[in-house]
Amino acid sequence: MRKFALGVAFLVVFAAGARAEAPMMKEGQWTMNVVTKIEGMPEVDKAMKELEKMPPEALAMVNQMSEKMGVKINGTSDGIATTVTQCLNKAKPIPDPKSAENCQETHETNGNTVKFHMTCKSRQIQMESDGWVTYNDDTMEGLYKSHQVANGTPSDMTVKMSGKYIGPCP
Repeated sequence: MRKFALGVAFLVVFAAGARAEAPMMKEGQWTMNVVTKIEGMPEVDKAMKELEKMPPEALAMVNQMSEKMGVKINGTSDGIATTVTQCLNKAKPIPDPKSAENCQETHETNGNTVKFHMTCKSRQIQMESDGWVTYNDDTMEGLYKSHQVANGTPSDMTVKMSGKYIGPCP
């Protein structure tokens, strides 16, 4: 009976360990539509309103400059919409925030969903984020919420993302 109990315990631990190791996802290049809503920063709200009013040719110039950094920007009433392309794999299944530095991430996998906690700290910004990403064949969706203090000003951010697999990493 004791051997049976030890065997069951081993299987439970092994199954839990295997489940936590890697999400069910396609490894490779993903393009993601990201909508970021920041609360507590009036200058961001003002900038979003300015983006909405911008003539198409001026917005195209802003996008041309930002695309060199791998980001496309649009302002909407829901937040700042960006398009980002990144290589994701089972070891690193969470899209990286391009603006964050010195980040530490932990994640837990359950099937095709990855829940994560991220802490980023630099001289200018300190940020704590919690969220999830769910992969479904060639698509993904996710959400995370952050609290940050940038240059002494606190703010809260909600980020919604959806994306699709576009192929192997270059």
